[in-house]
Amino acid sequence: MKYISVQTVFDFIKDIWRNKFVIYQLAKRDYKNRYLGSFLGFIWTIIQPLVMIFVLYFVFAIAFGA
Repeated sequence: MKYISVQTVFDFIKDIWRNKFVIYQLAKRDYKNRYLGSFLGFIWTIIQPLVMIFVLYFVFAIAFGA
C-alpha cells in the first residue's frame, strides 16, 4: 500500500487554490457548452433532480403504498 504524506496533500490543495480561476473558467465553459442548445438551458440542472425526486416519491410512497 502506498502512503501519501500530509505535505503532498497540502501541496495539492495549494495548487488547486492557486489555479482556482482557471478551474472556474474551465468549469463555466463546460457548463455553458453542455446546455447551449437545449430548450431550457441550465434550468435542466434544477428541473431534472426535482423530477427524479417526484418519480421516486410516486413509486415508493404512492404505488407501493409505503
